[in-house]
Amino acid sequence: MHGSAGPRPGVPARWWQHLRAGHLGPCIRYHQGIFYVFSNVNGVGLQVFRSQSIKGPWERNQLPGRHDLSVLFDDDGKIYIISGGSSPYPIEELAPDLRSFNANAPKRALVGRMGEGHHLYKINGKYVDVSAIPGGPVDQMVAIADSIDGPWKVERMVQGESMGVTAAAPVHAQPNDRGLWLHQGGIVDTPSGEWWSIIMSDHGSAGRMVSLVPVTWDNGFPLIGRPGNLRKAPTPGSSPTPATRRNPGRPSSTTTTSMALS
Repeated sequence: MHGSAGPRPGVPARWWQHLRAGHLGPCIRYHQGIFYVFSNVNGVGLQVFRSQSIKGPWERNQLPGRHDLSVLFDDDGKIYIISGGSSPYPIEELAPDLRSFNANAPKRALVGRMGEGHHLYKINGKYVDVSAIPGGPVDQMVAIADSIDGPWKVERMVQGESMGVTAAAPVHAQPNDRGLWLHQGGIVDTPSGEWWSIIMSDHGSAGRMVSLVPVTWDNGFPLIGRPGNLRKAPTPGSSPTPATRRNPGRPSSTTTTSMALS
């Protein structure tokens, strides 16, 4: 653990009262040498943390609350934030200093059946939002647009995938047990050019179980699965191809193997 961006003793007591519910849906970004953490705290508001080092110290400011948000630093310098759990999902602009919303920005929204837990990206010039239909046995959706203004095309990213884990304890599971599905996570690419999703499923008192599953781009959409078996996770054992990188400061015949997700 490198550090914590949260409050320390000496901050207002109302912080600790609300933080018992935790930071909800943190969005972590690194832009122009600065680390950012955006996190909503129910009853308090949207917290914006920033630091030149992942270890801190962290500076904080507060904005009006936004549910399950995601932030995108666009190529033209604009900063977009999408949030909400039902359509239409507002897409707002933040001021360059991240201390206010841009009240003069055009009104934008993503219209379509998406969900909560947004992950907003710009990939190869396309705007991509990934979010999950709220619930347990539910799916994850993905939306694509050529412009942040839309129109957005929506597809199902994963469908009915429980990874073989039942909703009830195995000893009590029935034949018709649908399980609890993969339905909330983001996507990453590796140095070798592969795409993967780090995605979770809710399992009650066991918590949120996290899976690493491959992603295939199909007709412009990132879908979980392999070609010929899209929207389903492959059998256990799939893992990213390690990237071989030269270790700076070592002889050219010495390499180190690592996987860097960005």
